[in-house]
Amino acid sequence: MHFAEIYFGVPGGGSGGGVGSRVFDVNVEGGAIELDNYDIVADVGPGTAVVKSFPVNVTDGNVDVDFTSVTNQAKLSAFEIVPLV
Repeated sequence: MHFAEIYFGVPGGGSGGGVGSRVFDVNVEGGAIELDNYDIVADVGPGTAVVKSFPVNVTDGNVDVDFTSVTNQAKLSAFEIVPLV
């Protein structure tokens, strides 16, 4: 999963912004929560890309991803699936 905060904390972005402006949870395939109370700005700062990788087992042919907003809406920049061979 690729994340970048391009609204809060960047020039011309959301009012004020900064740490705590967008916080959310990510769960893949219904197991343990992969990202709990994730804040992109607190992790890498505004306007900076970050990649988070999570190995998961997919048994039904569909990758199920759930986002739960804590503060404002969850933000995902890109989703990449790399099969393990």
